[in-house]
Amino acid sequence: MNQRITTLYFPESTYNDCSHYWYIRDNLDATNPTYKEVIDFLLWDKTDKMRWVEGEWMCLDFNIAVHNTAELNGLKCGFVKLHSVDVLGGHICLAWDTVDEGLIYTDSTGVFNPDFNIKTYDTLVFPKPMEQLKGCWIEDHSSASYDFIVDRVETIW
Repeated sequence: MNQRITTLYFPESTYNDCSHYWYIRDNLDATNPTYKEVIDFLLWDKTDKMRWVEGEWMCLDFNIAVHNTAELNGLKCGFVKLHSVDVLGGHICLAWDTVDEGLIYTDSTGVFNPDFNIKTYDTLVFPKPMEQLKGCWIEDHSSASYDFIVDRVETIW
């Protein structure tokens, strides 16, 4: 596999007043998936079933893990920082430039106490600048709630 590793450094005090490095692994041979391939991959990947731990394992960690696994499996995936107008740090999700449905965004962030009877905690998200972030669960398309206003969307391919 032909790889490129991008190092992200966040000096913000998001994680217990510590600065951290994260590594995004890109498979340079990965290709843009279909919408169905993205959904099937997310249903297969179990990162969303991991437990959210404040200050230790949060949205950034979930979505980097999913990104790196997708790329390892040949699915081209973008890493997205959703900057917020009212929450320090905003939110992290993923972008997929599907060959049949165009650009979509997903979020694989888990919860504090995952219920393993629920098939997935993955969501489709619809970020629009200066609007509240909206989303829906990929399993049944019911509404998923987010409590912040998107300032801007920054995607790293």
